[in-house]
Amino acid sequence: MARKKRFSQGDDVSWQSHGQNVGGSVTRKIDKRTEAADRTVDASEEEPQYEVRSAKTGKKAVHRPESLTPKKGSDGKRGSGQEHQATARPLRRGRQHDCGRAGDMAQYRTVP
Repeated sequence: MARKKRFSQGDDVSWQSHGQNVGGSVTRKIDKRTEAADRTVDASEEEPQYEVRSAKTGKKAVHRPESLTPKKGSDGKRGSGQEHQATARPLRRGRQHDCGRAGDMAQYRTVP
């Protein structure tokens, strides 16, 4: 039998939600029946669940440990919460195309 995953408060994790990969951090371990994330969580010492907070939206959710994946930092350890965020869009090189419609290429900044 595979070893069960264990997480601690503050661990950076990711999970799947509606077909998307979501990242966040563990806010607490739940090991008894309780109310969390707007629902009743039926957890126990043998089968704990984890409350997580989305880094993007700040919303809380509760997941079983098998649905969570630890995030890796650049040093190979679990993430520190200070991961680099990619830029929204790469810059376009060269001259802008002037086709008479101002909005077509307006979102690209020209880089020499």
